[in-house]
Amino acid sequence: MSAMDEQIFAMLYEAEKVETEELEGLSESLPVENAIEIIDITQPLVLVDGERMPFGRKELLDRKVSMILPKSFQVMNPQQVAIKYPSEHRPSLIYTNGAGSINLTFNCLDNPLTDEGLAGLTEDMSHILRFNLPIREWKGSGVRENAHGEQIGYSLYISSGLNANLYNEMGFAILEGKTLLCSFNCTEQEMKTWAPLFQSMMDSLQVIHGGTDA
Repeated sequence: MSAMDEQIFAMLYEAEKVETEELEGLSESLPVENAIEIIDITQPLVLVDGERMPFGRKELLDRKVSMILPKSFQVMNPQQVAIKYPSEHRPSLIYTNGAGSINLTFNCLDNPLTDEGLAGLTEDMSHILRFNLPIREWKGSGVRENAHGEQIGYSLYISSGLNANLYNEMGFAILEGKTLLCSFNCTEQEMKTWAPLFQSMMDSLQVIHGGTDA
């Protein structure tokens, strides 16, 4: 495992450990649905679990990237982050829903990454994840081009928890020649609704060339 792979894996492992611990005591999860559907989240209101939820584009990471996100999701403040992610391998930006059961994290690493290296990184990280985490079901991995022409590597899987399973998606992209790591997790109960939504969020990811500090 390279130093870069070790750094990424440490971050993913820490995030998953935190979520698994916090979900202890939840009810048993629902059966897995294999199909993942892309949803149109470019409209102002998106139907989510029978209710219309507002979505909008946000600029992230010093306005270097933008993504369409649920407007109800809030940035976790530094105090909450320090408590929830006590390890030094914490994400630099975390969006979460009100219940804290759905989390979307971002981290821009110093490790160089090119279009040619993205497939290799995705394959390496998928291999590491499969053999080092308590994975209940591997959903797939690969590289795809999103709606804005960005190359996105992804790994999808369900991991075992103490009393609840987690759906996880790892996304790898290139930001200014470096590695952008996005991760998403929710309970397996929420997967049928939120997996397609996160796929659609990653489809909306766009690099803003010449981004400036907020």
